[in-house]
Amino acid sequence: MPDWLRYVEQHLSLGDCPAERKAEILEELAEQLEEAYQDALRLGMNDDDACSAAQQHVCDWVKLADDLRDAGFRRPETRLPEEPSLPKLRQPAFSLGSQGPNRLPKTAFMALGASRGRLVRQLLTESLLLGCVGGALALAVGWAAVRAILSARPPSLMNFGDVHLDLRVFAFTFSVAIFTSALFGLAPAISVRRLDLTRGLKEACRPAGWLRHHWTSFLVSGEVALAFALLLGTGLLMRTFLNILHADPGFRAEDVSTFRISAPNFETLEQLQKNLAALPGVQSVSAISHLPLDDTGNWYDYYWKEGAPAEQQNTVMADHRSILPGYFKTIRATLLEGRDFTESDDARHQHVVVVDDVLAKELWPDGSAIGSKLNISDSPAGPYQFQRDWAVVIGVVRHVQAHSLTAIVRPQIYVPYQIAPRPSMSIVIRTAGGVPELAATAKKQVALVNKDIAVTHMEPLSAVVVRAQAESRFASLLATLLSAIALLLACVGIYGVLAYSVAQRTSEIGVRMAIGAGRLEVMKMVLADGFIPVLAGLAAGFSLSLIVTHLLTRLLFGVQPGDPANYALILFILLVVSALAALLPARRAMKVDPLTALRCE
Repeated sequence: MPDWLRYVEQHLSLGDCPAERKAEILEELAEQLEEAYQDALRLGMNDDDACSAAQQHVCDWVKLADDLRDAGFRRPETRLPEEPSLPKLRQPAFSLGSQGPNRLPKTAFMALGASRGRLVRQLLTESLLLGCVGGALALAVGWAAVRAILSARPPSLMNFGDVHLDLRVFAFTFSVAIFTSALFGLAPAISVRRLDLTRGLKEACRPAGWLRHHWTSFLVSGEVALAFALLLGTGLLMRTFLNILHADPGFRAEDVSTFRISAPNFETLEQLQKNLAALPGVQSVSAISHLPLDDTGNWYDYYWKEGAPAEQQNTVMADHRSILPGYFKTIRATLLEGRDFTESDDARHQHVVVVDDVLAKELWPDGSAIGSKLNISDSPAGPYQFQRDWAVVIGVVRHVQAHSLTAIVRPQIYVPYQIAPRPSMSIVIRTAGGVPELAATAKKQVALVNKDIAVTHMEPLSAVVVRAQAESRFASLLATLLSAIALLLACVGIYGVLAYSVAQRTSEIGVRMAIGAGRLEVMKMVLADGFIPVLAGLAAGFSLSLIVTHLLTRLLFGVQPGDPANYALILFILLVVSALAALLPARRAMKVDPLTALRCE
């Protein structure tokens, strides 16, 4: 009796089997022996070596069955002798779905008596357990994430304060986790239900090439596609935020402090302006009804130039701002032509206004706006006692971003406080660097002028600018976190699939190296296999990014959605990360011992 057949007789106790069952098992093993013999001949072995390799192949297969028996999978009616066991089998842990193609353990388990129902229950139990543990961990992460997001939200997003973990949302999310786990656990379970034991024994030791793992490759491609789209959106939002940081608001907020007071009359404001300007370190002082980038209340109304036909009147609006003389100098807005207001620009004289360059170019594109008349709304009789009036344009100032750092909402018209008084005004003070205890000193000066005046909202003007940047910063932060998670998932997916592929192809790699393939060639082969789903994911991600960038168009500033530099950077990042994720399995494949791979596959 050949060595391999004697080994089978001893370890499977075929002598105790019925004659028909014994003949069936030996016939299956004989077919497997013939296939192994033909495979060895195709690899270039001579007849004797091919015969020895085929016999060793069958013996190793029986040793594997012996090892599975030691793990607890045995036939109750068969008494197997104890033998030294081989190293325990290591199953890949990339995903539940990836266990489906791993026919070797399932076939061996069933050959030793495990029922299909038992294997299905085992797979579903494992998947549901992982789903429950993952759902519990997700709840903890979600709670921490909500707390972190709420603490980082800008004040302008007031409705974010109502965000909290809801039991209905938690139940839905947990149900999705359990359903997904059961679904991916059911995939290998279905393959077990359809498993042909005889065919599985014949094909168990054949190398499982990359292309046989369709689902795992598809998942990696999906992860890469999502990572590409999210990273591209993040890149656009980050560049938008950087552009906003360097955007010109039309004024200089550095070294400017502000506070708000109730303003009873012009004489009080004028006296306070003089007192504050006399303080050490103070360069200039003025006041405005509405600070730039502060949308707390607003004042806007219709305007039209002299000679405009009736159908063009009451059609467009501009922001109206009441200011004291010296305001443009204090915030360092650029006066393009004309002059600033003076104390004599009051209701007893010709009414005058200063307009911004947006309005001037709109109404007088071919000439100067200075000296032209403009119909506006003012209130010389007192606060909010509005009336239509004609005013002469005496100056043009560069547009100041009043509502947003990225968009021009409306043009602006500046009116002297004397002909447009307001019940409260914001004082702006420019200093030469830091002035110690400026806030306390300013409050004292206000009390000296009128002790009944309330002082509120004392802060640097730069704080107002920072608040205007907050929403863009918040959106960039959330996009960055989502992109980091997507990139991590893609990295783990690529690594897991390649590690699984290398484990499945250990025998193939060993054969290649035995017949002369170099370690560098093996590494290139594994990396090439790993980049197949990556490249497919990049192509899908490019298509998905077209939708994402279209949705982000209104949020962008200073950057085009189809900027080639942005695409090139994201492509480079994903390729580098994919290469790093594939490097460890590739290095492991380089270290495969050909003899060990052929004997212990």
